[in-house]
Amino acid sequence: MLLSLCLVLALAWIAGNGVSRLGYPPVLGELVAGVVFGPPLLGWLAPSQELAALSTLGVVLLMLFVGLKADPVEIGKAAPRALVPAVVGIVVPGALAGLAVVALAGGTPAQGVLVGAIAGITALATVSRVLVDLRMLDSELGRLLVSVSLIIIVLVLMIFAVALGVLTGDGGGVGAVGWVVGKAVLFLAAAVAVGVYGLEPLGERLRRVGLGERPGLFTFCALVMLAYAAASFAAGLSVVPGAFLAGLFLTRPVLAEGFDGVVDSVRDASVGFLTPVFFFTAGFAADLGFILREPLFVAALLAAAFGGKILAGMLGLIPARRPWREGVVLGVGMNGRGGTDVILAGLALSAGAIDDGLFTALVLTTVVTTLPVPILLQWGARWAAPTAARAATERSPA
Repeated sequence: MLLSLCLVLALAWIAGNGVSRLGYPPVLGELVAGVVFGPPLLGWLAPSQELAALSTLGVVLLMLFVGLKADPVEIGKAAPRALVPAVVGIVVPGALAGLAVVALAGGTPAQGVLVGAIAGITALATVSRVLVDLRMLDSELGRLLVSVSLIIIVLVLMIFAVALGVLTGDGGGVGAVGWVVGKAVLFLAAAVAVGVYGLEPLGERLRRVGLGERPGLFTFCALVMLAYAAASFAAGLSVVPGAFLAGLFLTRPVLAEGFDGVVDSVRDASVGFLTPVFFFTAGFAADLGFILREPLFVAALLAAAFGGKILAGMLGLIPARRPWREGVVLGVGMNGRGGTDVILAGLALSAGAIDDGLFTALVLTTVVTTLPVPILLQWGARWAAPTAARAATERSPA
């Protein structure tokens, strides 16, 4: 088992680092390595209970890290300007992808909603990395893209949780949907109450008894993460929303001067160790033959995911009266995927909500739609610059 883990981590590290040097998220390299060296192609490595357990822990830690980085105050500030593009950025590609699932793949409406939610994701980490590489992070478009990505993550997690609960629950009638939604609401209410009113006093108490420093503070965060993830799973919402909310509520006031150290520790443990194991082993489930058996559906899903985001960018900026070219560029940027979408697809597969074919189509969508983003975003920013300048001049007082 240790030798298998060593080989998985080494191959994932090499592949992820190689892809990263080309300006793409390491997850793409880790996924492809899992496909190449796992059962789909060479078969050097195979699934095991140990790897599955480590992968689950990697998912939980990664979502904790995403929550720690997603400042709820910043989300609140960004909401007025980014809310419409974010909502449209989920609904348009999600609806198109869901329609493709139902019409071409014979899926149920609930599966369509689930796949649509995953296809509607914009990965914050991927978008941020591309913007940094292009030196666009501090531009108006860059700030808008980051804000939109933050809101999309929060909304998609909630949609995914409810859809997965319906698919894995007892039946799919109105009563089942109501039961799933009711459990989700109860969990969210309890999670928010504990996070807002309980964690900060608990953090102060830990500091008074001398447990407010590393590694004890990291242990405290791990306990909160596991408790939230377990409660989320018990509510039928998978571990993802719980771990994310744990990170969201473990704020700087809760952790005081130890906050930055905890963030570093969680990042190293997740991104540096366990998360590559998850993405590598996620590639084991790829069914490459599905692409040949269902080429029309795969092409439709790719078009829905990529084209839907561009259409959403154009529609999302209409209320702000921004030029349509800016909307196209925003839509291109929103196609940055890789990370949370693969996690959700893997969880849906393991829960039996989707099959290997749909999982493969979603992984392919992540890879294909993300690859052209850096080039198209750089070209698109230059293409939209003249119209953006004219629009700014027209808005400014004479």
